[in-house]
Amino acid sequence: MMHPLGDDVDCEPASNSRFRCLCKVLGVALMAIFVIGFLILMTEPLDDKENEKPSDCDKLCTGGCEVKLGEKAKEEIRSLIQKEIQTSKKICSKNNRMNPEQMRSIIKDEIKRHYRVSLKPDFASSSAGGMILSASRTWTEGYSYVYFLFIPLRSTAPAPSIILEATRQPGDCWPMEGCQGYVVIQLAARTNVVGFTVEHIDAAMSLSGGTPEAPNKFSVYGLYRSNDPLSDGHHFGTYTYDNKGDEEAQYFRVQNVNRKSFLYVALEVLSNHGNEKYTCIYRFQVHGFIDRAYHCQDGP
Repeated sequence: MMHPLGDDVDCEPASNSRFRCLCKVLGVALMAIFVIGFLILMTEPLDDKENEKPSDCDKLCTGGCEVKLGEKAKEEIRSLIQKEIQTSKKICSKNNRMNPEQMRSIIKDEIKRHYRVSLKPDFASSSAGGMILSASRTWTEGYSYVYFLFIPLRSTAPAPSIILEATRQPGDCWPMEGCQGYVVIQLAARTNVVGFTVEHIDAAMSLSGGTPEAPNKFSVYGLYRSNDPLSDGHHFGTYTYDNKGDEEAQYFRVQNVNRKSFLYVALEVLSNHGNEKYTCIYRFQVHGFIDRAYHCQDGP
C-alpha cells in the first residue's frame, strides 16, 4: 500500500527515534554542565578584580580628582588640589571610604581658605588704578636688552609694576637688585589701610627647587606725600614672609593702627631668604576700605 503523501517517504524505525531523543538529553546535560563550569570560572576572577579595585578613598589618595573651574583659576587651583590630596592621604586609609560629598567638602574648604585673602579688595591693584611711583634698582643680569642702532635702550627684566598684577607663573616677578630695597605705590583711592598680602610661588614650582630669593623681613609705611622719606611716613609694621609655609599668599594685619587714610604706601624689603643678588616679589596687595570723607561726596 502506498503512503498517502507519496512513495518517497519512509517510516523511521522506533530505535532511531529513541537514539535521537537520548542524544538530545545528553546534549542538554552537557550544555548545562558547560554553563555551570563557565560561571564558576568567571566568578573567581571577578571577585579578585573586585577586591583589587581601588576604593574611592584610594582614588583620592592617588590623585584621581579633577576639579573643573574657570580658565583663570586653573593654574592657582592646581597647586591647591595637590595640597588637598596630600591632606587626604593623612585622613584616608585602605579600610576607610570617603564618599563624594566628603571629597567635595574638603576641596571646597581648601579653596575657600586659599581665596580668603583674594576676596579682600586690593587697592594697590593696577587693574583698579594702582601704580608704581618709584622703586629701587631692578636686577637685570641674565636678561636681554632692547636695542636701537646698536644702542641698548632698556632691559627685558620685568618692571616693578608687575607686583600689582595677579600673576603666579615662575619668573613673573619684579627682580629687585640685592636683598634690600623699596617700592612706592599710589593706591587706587585714599584708603584706611587694615592689612597687606605678600605673594611668592611655592618652592615646588621653582626650577631650582627652592625660593631663597623670596622676601623675608619687610616693613610697610603709609606716606602723606609721594616723595616723603620713609622716616616721615607712618610705620604700619614690620613682618616676616615664611617661604616654607603652607600659603604662598600670606596676609599681614596692620600692627600700628592709624585712623588717617593714605593714598601712598611704601614697601621696604629688609632681607630675603639667602639670595644675595636679587629679591623676587611676585605680588603685593594693600587691603582696607575707602575713606568716604574724600570719595563719593557727590554720590546718591
